[in-house]
Amino acid sequence: MLKYFISIAIFVPSIVLSQNQDNQLLIYNVGFGVVTSGVGAVINKPKNSDWKKYLIKGIWQGSIGGFLHYAGKKSSYNFITEANNTATYIIPKILHSAGSSIIESSALDKPFLKDWHFEYGPVRVDFSTVGSEKCCFRFLPYFINSVLSISQYHNADNKYVKIDFVRSLSLGVLTFKGNDLLFTNQNYGNAVSGSSSGRVICYSKDLDNYTQTIAHENIHTFQFGEYQLLNTWFNKLVNQFAPCSIEKLFAKYIYADIPYFSIPYRLEGINNENHYKNFFEFEAQRFSTNQFVQRY
Repeated sequence: MLKYFISIAIFVPSIVLSQNQDNQLLIYNVGFGVVTSGVGAVINKPKNSDWKKYLIKGIWQGSIGGFLHYAGKKSSYNFITEANNTATYIIPKILHSAGSSIIESSALDKPFLKDWHFEYGPVRVDFSTVGSEKCCFRFLPYFINSVLSISQYHNADNKYVKIDFVRSLSLGVLTFKGNDLLFTNQNYGNAVSGSSSGRVICYSKDLDNYTQTIAHENIHTFQFGEYQLLNTWFNKLVNQFAPCSIEKLFAKYIYADIPYFSIPYRLEGINNENHYKNFFEFEAQRFSTNQFVQRY
């Protein structure tokens, strides 16, 4: 499974991971940044250059980005679950986006702390803090699939979820809310308090712990976004073989948000008896509750 691969990649015995859940998640997130950035840096290095130099650069910069991923998720408890108002909801996303930007730049062999990106609803914004480069706004096409998936949720009285404009603006993620436990026609009988589909989330506002549900589902959008960084591994290939018109379309107007995340999520499995055997569900629950999560 992915968490063990990451642990091996940074030479940490898996037995250590079982001793402390926070340490396990810190190792996973830093390790993910190290592997993603390190591999990308070697793939995208200049021709005939020393790969070891770029691997080292990818490792140390990726570890910083991975730590910011961890910080963004961990801060979700304070800034969303326990928040007195929605003004702080965006802080975890800012931290997490900073981490993704650092990992992406390192993997693409770009200058450290120069280029950044931030996703807000259906749009990805790319900008630079150095030089006179203009902001680039690109559409995230998987957003359409996410809306279609989440908008199907309804309660037992067939009242469908509705857009929560306040929390959508506060989170930077389109958010739907419903009454009571939620179902879909395809999954009727399995009630949920919330759900996410890549770039959109929903929750039941009638439950006492609804802010924890929002934090949990929002963390799933972070996980989805992290795996978009795998695009850096294919950047050279795309630039080499894609027609100029297609390359320009995706460079300026559309970001290819391929749902890589669905692969490791499904490999982890979905266990109705213990939902948190799935590593990604465990991670979202741990960070949104700040409590020990029983997995087995």
